[in-house]
Amino acid sequence: MDVAPRVDYLLSKAVDEQVSEQRLIREALEDMAARLARVEATTATLVEKIEPWSDPGAATADLAARVDKRMAKRFDDLAMTLDDLAVDIENRAVDVMSDDLASVADELRKAVAELARLLVRDRNRISNALTEHRNAIVAELRLPASNGHTVDLSDHDEEYDDDEPDAVVNGGRRLLRRLR
Repeated sequence: MDVAPRVDYLLSKAVDEQVSEQRLIREALEDMAARLARVEATTATLVEKIEPWSDPGAATADLAARVDKRMAKRFDDLAMTLDDLAVDIENRAVDVMSDDLASVADELRKAVAELARLLVRDRNRISNALTEHRNAIVAELRLPASNGHTVDLSDHDEEYDDDEPDAVVNGGRRLLRRLR
């Protein structure tokens, strides 16, 4: 079961995509900043051209009011465009990250289920082994001490085998298998 590298791969993929999205957002924001700088330069130029005309005369005031309205409308349009762009970028990032996180969550769910299955399987095996050892010890304790039966708990190099009995009687001597 090699789940950790796959989770690492999925997480690194999500991080790489997030970095890519952040680069795109940064480039879009830099582009918008450049456009805004051009608009500000144009506005400054227009202000310089309009200021000499702003005498109290009716024609000049009317022209200034119309230019002011047009500039306000353009700034409102620019603000709306920036807001729409920000919402689109945010939605795109959320969609990409949601898909990636959902796949990572699915992989984690599968890994946890596999671990739980392995733990339950081992728990039953350990529980059975402990029950067999307890029964062997209880049987040993019930035997009279004068008949020479002993329990050898020394270290044995044999592997644990489910088919092997827990207590082996060897010439009146009982050996208990050691758990590994």
